[in-house]
Amino acid sequence: MNKLERQAGEKANHFVYRAKQKGEPLKNYLAAIVEAALKKLPVPTDHALGRGRGAIRAPGHGVILLHGNKVVPGTVLGLKSGNKTAATAS
Repeated sequence: MNKLERQAGEKANHFVYRAKQKGEPLKNYLAAIVEAALKKLPVPTDHALGRGRGAIRAPGHGVILLHGNKVVPGTVLGLKSGNKTAATAS
């Protein structure tokens, strides 16, 4: 079951990637998988507010990386992971 899935959320749809990989802690590779997937999205990267190659037109404001309800530490497109969206951070 290694594929990106679209799931309906309470307020919006989101994508979920499910995979099993033995031998290394999740924190060692999850952020790299997410960043690589974002860079492959077919969206224009010009006018990306100086975030460099792989930046998306509407830059992100936060990254949520979870394993169950625990935050997986990592950095994606220069953003550190947490467990709150911009809407719930205030």
